[in-house]
Amino acid sequence: SRELAQRRPPGLIEEYEGEDEEYVARLRLQLSAVAVILRRLERAEEAAREAMTYAEREDEEEIAAPAYHQLGTIAEEKWELEKAKEWYERSLENEERLGSEHGLAKTYHQLGIVAQKQRELEEAKKWYEKALEIKKRQDDEQGTAGTYHELGRLALKRGELEEAKRWCEKSLETSERQGNEYGMAK
Repeated sequence: SRELAQRRPPGLIEEYEGEDEEYVARLRLQLSAVAVILRRLERAEEAAREAMTYAEREDEEEIAAPAYHQLGTIAEEKWELEKAKEWYERSLENEERLGSEHGLAKTYHQLGIVAQKQRELEEAKKWYEKALEIKKRQDDEQGTAGTYHELGRLALKRGELEEAKRWCEKSLETSERQGNEYGMAK
C-alpha cells in the first residue's frame, strides 16, 4: 500500500545518494542483476542505465564496463541480440583498456552465446575459444566448465557428435572435481 511504502525506511541507495555516488552506481548494478533474475527487465535496465550515466559522466571505466555488460545481458534476455552484441562490444572496449582479463573472459563468453543464438556458429566458437584461453590461464575451473559446456552445445548444433561428447565430458569432469552439482546437471 502507499502508506506502507511511505513508512518504509530508506534503502541503501537513498541512504548514500548525494554522498557517495560511486557506491550508489555499484549498488545500482547489483540491483540490476537481481532484477534480471526476478525477470523485472525494465527495472533492471533502469538501474543499469543509471549506473552507466554516472560512469560516463565521471569517466569511471571500472563502472562503465560492467554497466555495458549488464545492459548486454538485459538486451539478450529480451532477445534483442544485435543490441546485446553492441553493449557487449562496448564493454569489451573498456575491459581491454582496463586490462580486466576476468571481464574480458566473461564478455567473450556472452558474445559466444549471442552468436550461437544468431546461428553464427563459427563466430560463437571464436568467442568461446578466447574466453577459454583466459579462463584456463586464470585457473578458473568453474568458468572453464561453463565454456566447455557451451562448446559442447555448439558442436552438437554443428552436427559434430564426437566433439560435442568430448566437450561435455570435459565440462562434467571439471564440475565433478569442484563438487559443482549445478554444472554436473547441465
